[in-house]
This record gives sequence, structure tokens and C-alpha cells, in this order.
Amino acid sequence: MQMVETKRPAGTETTGAEWLAPLLEDGTLRPGRVLVLGGGPEEVALLARGGFQVRVVDASKDALARVPRGGDVHRIHADLLSMNPALPGALDAVVEPGHLSALEPLRRPDWVFAVARLLPRGGVLAGRFLIGRDSLYARRDTTSERF
Repeated sequence: MQMVETKRPAGTETTGAEWLAPLLEDGTLRPGRVLVLGGGPEEVALLARGGFQVRVVDASKDALARVPRGGDVHRIHADLLSMNPALPGALDAVVEPGHLSALEPLRRPDWVFAVARLLPRGGVLAGRFLIGRDSLYARRDTTSERF
């Protein structure tokens, strides 16, 4: 597994999809088939403009309604933890815009297993992960894992 981490000085956090820029620039994320978890309208728009085939999964119809239209974007109304282990066709990456911290801590291992089932060997997990004892306030800006 390869881990790529981008840290930013305190007070310089990115907004919207800016956190993806280093991963696109350095080639960690290359155009291909990507699944965006939890809506992420800014991330979806950026990836679609970059030539990615974007799949978006969210349990909320309201969140999916905010996902931009156009390009190769497909919406999936489902709960990641209860959906089938595989989507039609292989994924190259899963993008987690920072919603994992909202999941009950005891359910987070289920999330890890669900994502691992979706990614093939060599797939990339890119995300904004909140870390630390009080994860509401400690942020690791960008992390990607290659499985």
C-alpha cells in the first residue's frame, strides 16, 4: 500500500475540491472510473471536468440532487454500508470528501471494509480525513492510499 499525504500549515485549509489538486497534479489520481462518496458536488464537478467517469453514491436524495449534471456523472442512491460489494465495471479510485468523521465510530471499520471491497488491487482511496482525539477539530488535509 502506498500512502501520499499532503499537510498544510494551520489556518490554510482548503475549501471545496481544492484538496484534490495535488493528487491530480502529481498523477496519484488519473482520469478513469472514480466513485465519490457522500455527494461531494465540488469534487464531482472537478473530476468530471478532468475527464473522469464519476459515480456518486449517497443515501440522501437531497445530497444527490446537489450533484452537478453533465459530463460522465452517474448518481447512485444507496447506503455505502449496505450496497452490493461491486459496482458494474472496475473502479480506479474512491474519493472521500470528508464525511467519514460523521459516521458513528463503531461503524467506521464497516466503512473501511466496504471501500476495500470496491477497490481493486492498485486502486486509490483519496480523502479528507479528520483525525485526532476530537476529530471535529483535527484535520489531515489530504491523504490517498493505493491498495
